Amino acid sequence: MGVIQWNSLVALNYAAKSAGVKRGMKHFEALEVCPKMMFVHVATMIENLDSKSKSIEEQKQMKQDCIDQKNSLQNKSLTSVDDITDLVDIALDESSIEKIIPSSILKVQVLSHDNSVPAFKRFQIEQRDKESQKVSLAKYRAESKKIFEMIRRYSPLVEKASCDEAYVDITNAVNLKFKYQKEQIFPKEYTPESWRNCYFMGCPKNEGLFTPETEYDLKLFIANDIAWQIRQTIDKELKYKASCGISHNKTMAKLGSSQNKPNAQTVVPIRYLKQAMKDMKISNVRMCGGKVSDILESNGITQMGQIQEMNKQDLEQFLSPSTTQWIKDLSNGICFEEVKERNIPTTANAVKTFKKCYTFQQLEKFIGLVVLDLSLKVKEILEDVEIFPQSFQIGFYDRQDNNKPKTRRFKMISLHEFESDKRALVNFATTQFLLFEKNILPATSISVGIMNFKNINELKNEKALSLNKFFQPVKNEDDYKKNQEKINQKLNQEISKSIEKNDLQYSADLQKKRTFQEEPRDLSNSMKSKKAKFLKNDFEKGDN
Repeated sequence: MGVIQWNSLVALNYAAKSAGVKRGMKHFEALEVCPKMMFVHVATMIENLDSKSKSIEEQKQMKQDCIDQKNSLQNKSLTSVDDITDLVDIALDESSIEKIIPSSILKVQVLSHDNSVPAFKRFQIEQRDKESQKVSLAKYRAESKKIFEMIRRYSPLVEKASCDEAYVDITNAVNLKFKYQKEQIFPKEYTPESWRNCYFMGCPKNEGLFTPETEYDLKLFIANDIAWQIRQTIDKELKYKASCGISHNKTMAKLGSSQNKPNAQTVVPIRYLKQAMKDMKISNVRMCGGKVSDILESNGITQMGQIQEMNKQDLEQFLSPSTTQWIKDLSNGICFEEVKERNIPTTANAVKTFKKCYTFQQLEKFIGLVVLDLSLKVKEILEDVEIFPQSFQIGFYDRQDNNKPKTRRFKMISLHEFESDKRALVNFATTQFLLFEKNILPATSISVGIMNFKNINELKNEKALSLNKFFQPVKNEDDYKKNQEKINQKLNQEISKSIEKNDLQYSADLQKKRTFQEEPRDLSNSMKSKKAKFLKNDFEKGDN
């Protein structure tokens, strides 16, 4: 079985992998390799046009009418309240701006059994409309959240690498068990069962079962047991199979986790670190892809074992001294990078590609889809960690600048706007894209993103502070008089100077100004007199 997104495979089970099917294949390519292949399409979302046609007030009124009807039936002691409850749910669904189309098995039709006919003509598969729908990973994120919550039962120090991968530092749990439960944990004789039937990476075949000899080895035995417990918890509560690598650093644990999938765990002891890395391709080691591996491969170095045998001077001919030291350590299984908690997101994005559209009216439906996806992520972040973005970003290819990718950032709508109006973010994004209509069209791809998160409690405090600053308390009478005295003193000095210069007109103007400043104006009486004057004029006009 494979998971398909539009036309390409994005995930496979192990039965499909063993049959020769690979990620990225088209459905007809996979069927040619494995005729019994089944496909499941990822969940997608569409814009709820019913919601768009109804105003927020209409949606609220519809919901309230349903609730009133439900309460009325309850007051009459009727038993058929379930139907009204369903009606409320329907109203709520209609007020939502997105509709999720769940994952489903796609129907496959064989058009020809003649192998001489090209595969894309022999097989036909049920399709989803890419132009009106967008992939929704909300279900995956929800399940990922459950898994991470289970992992944190065993250690709070979890670094999220992706929705289905994490680094877990269980040092504290291991040390506590080693200190207080040493007598109960370690068996008199080590067996595959006591090691939870795990694998050992780098272990020579003729050495037999690994037996702990040092404190590090003993602690690795405890860590292996905790890893097994985590995997069992995930399997028992969610029915998901997990693989795990256990070692003394992130790099070796990562390599171990990929060795014996599915549903297994692999231990990499200190004494086997160098042996485990010897035949490892450099490009397969964490953080060694890209520029570093390209430079090494261009010089004929493809495996970590080659680096083990080289001296630093040779490596420094094409790598910097710091990079040389780092990769030399890594080739021997040494890594000093710590596990860092990454529970709070720093950004969130949504992207949509489509067939070329030429008008902004055509583009609007894609803006709606991509913002709906982002809105779901904002809601999830709000619920999980109670933070809200302060910046909003749009992305597009600039047709007036050689199709270069461009981004433009704006101040995000307020939390109140986002929560009170379901279409506020869609409308806001549409307005921002419209500013760059000439640069964007014709378009084939757009993106939206959020960043600069703040805690919602901090935002509420800032709002309260700004209101306090706006509504400043009136100064008391004594302060007002002292201030007026200072102003009048300065004016008196200027009057004296002007009289000495015989500038009588300027002196008279200052006298008026001083008189005006002498006493505070009674604004209420002034307004009353103005109002009376207007009323008098209206009355006289009416008489005439």
